[in-house]
Amino acid sequence: MKRQRKDMEEEEGKKDSLAAAAMAVAVAAAAASAVAEEEKCWCDGVEEEMTWSTEWLPFWDVEFVGRNYGVLFSDVVWDDDIWNLKNNSLT
Repeated sequence: MKRQRKDMEEEEGKKDSLAAAAMAVAVAAAAASAVAEEEKCWCDGVEEEMTWSTEWLPFWDVEFVGRNYGVLFSDVVWDDDIWNLKNNSLT
């Protein structure tokens, strides 16, 4: 009886260690899959984030346009003042 109990306990211990090993393998596989998926997603998104142009012009700069708006665009904006914006004050 004692020997049979010992054998049963050893078998349960083997089952537990086998389950732990299987769980460790599953966790490692899931981690590797997650890393591979992250890398794939990162590479896929690069094309979508590409800029439309490869050139930069200084008049696109917001600060530059803010300071020099009148010099750059005054003749264009106020040629056709259909809403009388030039004479209205916002205060």
